Amino acid sequence: MGINLRQNKNESSSGYGNYYPEVDRQKTLSLRGFAEHIESHGSLIQRDVIEAVLNKIVVCLPELVAQGVPVQLGSLGTFYPTAKVVKGAGVPGIAEMEGLNPDTIVQGIRLRFKPDASKLDNLCGPAFKKNCSLELRNIVDTEVVTIDGKTRKVQVLTPIASAVAKWKAEHPDPSSGSGNGGNTGGNTGGNTGGNTGGNTNEPESVAAPTISGTTPFTETTQVSITGPEDARVYYTTDGTTPTSGSTLYTAAFTLSATTTVKAVAIKEGNSSSVTTKTFTKAAGGGNGGDDPFAG
Repeated sequence: MGINLRQNKNESSSGYGNYYPEVDRQKTLSLRGFAEHIESHGSLIQRDVIEAVLNKIVVCLPELVAQGVPVQLGSLGTFYPTAKVVKGAGVPGIAEMEGLNPDTIVQGIRLRFKPDASKLDNLCGPAFKKNCSLELRNIVDTEVVTIDGKTRKVQVLTPIASAVAKWKAEHPDPSSGSGNGGNTGGNTGGNTGGNTGGNTNEPESVAAPTISGTTPFTETTQVSITGPEDARVYYTTDGTTPTSGSTLYTAAFTLSATTTVKAVAIKEGNSSSVTTKTFTKAAGGGNGGDDPFAG
């Protein structure tokens, strides 16, 4: 599970300036995709039957909850209803309850889900975390951009490794500088002759590939990668570092969602540095969840 970090920009908050974690949610799996996933686990029931059962659950579960009946799905948890109160519509006393129309005080009914918290099947908080393998991925930010003459808010993802490397480059370690200064004289004279002849067998450096494509984009964007001559280029789109075991680039490909593309060029067994580029789809909205930025 990917974990992104978002900076608290609420100046009235005690956590102002800090970065807080949020889940890097992937593309939502459709009901059919869920049925195919169940079938892939060696189910004796075919995908179309599984999908039909899931569709029936989708219809019947809200029907029961709408009658005030909580529905428990085994060790997964329970779906239940709660009432959202109309603002300022509290009933002051028993005398006002006679002939009261509930529609005047209930703004809406929320369908809630409570994960199972039993000792055996605990799907709450720290217990469920044990089922997840966490990986830090991106810093999340929101920027205002102009696309086709329209101003929009878009979500921008910056790989954390890239942000850390940039910060280090802008904030060099003073102690590292002073140490190198002290060794300048000795290294200049003592290593000149030895390095001249001794390092001739070092592998030739490989130029890093170039990633091209439009960002931000509205619907889709075409991504192309160019590498040095005679080198093979490998890339990833899931935030992981590419290797010779990753996808081999052979032709341009299309993205339809915000994606971080990483690429590496490999020539005669030597690897280039990794090139990273994030393609952002112009669509608002965050990941939701608990808001640590509230004042």
